[in-house]
Amino acid sequence: MTDIERDLDFILLKTQQLFDIIEREEYPRLETKELVRQQLIAQFFLNYSADEIVAVGDKLQLLIDLSTKAAEQCESLFEQTKQDILKVKQVNKIKKAYK
Repeated sequence: MTDIERDLDFILLKTQQLFDIIEREEYPRLETKELVRQQLIAQFFLNYSADEIVAVGDKLQLLIDLSTKAAEQCESLFEQTKQDILKVKQVNKIKKAYK
């Protein structure tokens, strides 16, 4: 296994860990893990040439797919949380109106 493959596998592992954090609802850890992952990705693109990156295109596509899925899952959760907060605010307004 080459260095680029090893580095990409590590980033894939960090991306997979995001799903575990989301599943366990450990949202405060999510931001930190995502920042670390973004730094790893940025460093990856600095360390390797375009030709080297193209050579691991399949794994890179997997990373893109997993990242997209994680982002969609987070967006869905945050949208649901937003709706829940709006419902609570509405209930509080109704309670105040009846007092």
